[in-house]
Amino acid sequence: MSKIESYVAKVVFIGDASVGKTTIINSLVNQNHADQNFDFDPTIGPLSHQLKIGDKSFILWDTAGQERFRSVAPLVFRGANLIFIVCSTDFPTSLNGYKFWLDTISRDEPSAKIKVLLNKMDLETHKLTYDTLCQEAHHDGLECIGVSAYNGMGLDLVLSAIQSLKVEYEIVDEVKLSDQDKNNAKNERVCC
Repeated sequence: MSKIESYVAKVVFIGDASVGKTTIINSLVNQNHADQNFDFDPTIGPLSHQLKIGDKSFILWDTAGQERFRSVAPLVFRGANLIFIVCSTDFPTSLNGYKFWLDTISRDEPSAKIKVLLNKMDLETHKLTYDTLCQEAHHDGLECIGVSAYNGMGLDLVLSAIQSLKVEYEIVDEVKLSDQDKNNAKNERVCC
């Protein structure tokens, strides 16, 4: 029996509706900002995307930001290695969302690493400024990263944060069935 090493880390993007979680994930996975279609429907429920970097696989979870889905979020970020709380320059109320999500994560998944993203930094008008959000984040002991999923600004820092995760390799036993084992399995009868 041989051993297979499998490296998978769970990364969750959480935040209020319309802050750009889906766009950030698609920019990271596709790594193509200029030709990308940025017209996404609202996420309803959790969606996952795989990001492969070298021999490491990262599952990026996109969560619904609407208030009616907030009760489901702790189920999504259970077991997460890294959680990004996403806010947006054009939604000043996302600062309130930041506080809600931080409290929820601290209560339900205290072992997860947390980083804060301020998306849509490419917009000229900032109703929520980088300084305001980062001051809150630094007060809470968290790193704050300004990003633009539209033009790719800061996404290299997000990728670096994901790549730097130190997750244990999972050793999986590879089981090989001989032809005899396969024949025995076919001949066995199971009742009820």
